[in-house]
Amino acid sequence: MNLSKTVFVGILIVMLATLGSLAHADAPITLTDIMGPNTVVNIDPYTQAGIYEWLVDGTNHMRQNSYWFSVGSGPITPISSLGSITVTPIMDMMCSVLYSGSLFDMEISYMLMGAPLGSGQSDIAQIVSINNKTGSVLDFSLYEFVNLDLNGKSLGQSGTLPNSSTLSQTEGTTESQWSAIEIPSIIEVGDAATLLAKLNNSTPFVANSNYEGDVAAVFQWNMALGDSAMMSQDNALFNGAVPEPASMTVFAALFGLVPLMRRRII
Repeated sequence: MNLSKTVFVGILIVMLATLGSLAHADAPITLTDIMGPNTVVNIDPYTQAGIYEWLVDGTNHMRQNSYWFSVGSGPITPISSLGSITVTPIMDMMCSVLYSGSLFDMEISYMLMGAPLGSGQSDIAQIVSINNKTGSVLDFSLYEFVNLDLNGKSLGQSGTLPNSSTLSQTEGTTESQWSAIEIPSIIEVGDAATLLAKLNNSTPFVANSNYEGDVAAVFQWNMALGDSAMMSQDNALFNGAVPEPASMTVFAALFGLVPLMRRRII
């Protein structure tokens, strides 16, 4: 990513923090990047699907990337069932989705950065903002489910945790690196169908750092939610060489310039 594009994305992030919501139609969201035309991302915010297509140079590398939550001893619930949903388009490469409930609101902001055609590189960054509406501290857990099918394949995937906030998944020479600023309380790497069933059946997760096969991962953040919290993560896809600079570093630096984004998950 060159400097001009970095500055441009930074301006858009600030706009994202201040723009009001727009009315939505119940239809999937498509993100594209005119400066990186090799990528198309499709998101269904109205079901558990979340990000269901990450098309890079014509190949889909994503099966599902979506969020769940639990409050106190309540069940693990998909964020798509929280309440009313409002989509705010920012530009072709950016949007936000606001889920409004009785206890809290949750907003997910998506930012795509593609790359030149044929490069095999792409990047999706997400910012999750949670606003407690009760006036009392909530015993809150946030879950993110990531099921990548690199190179359009479900089997033959290898997933490992090189550190406490990064998932590295590979298939052949293709690699994805999922990384977060806020370290998850629990990460379970395992079989995709098994982990999805655990979410839907409110089964507790157990820390596990590697798996071979149809790889997926659940990232769980446990917190005492006061007024609000925010977390941010990045998923970079590459083939043979890590893109430089990583967008997570760029976004982390820019967040410090936005007062609204200084509240962190503890």
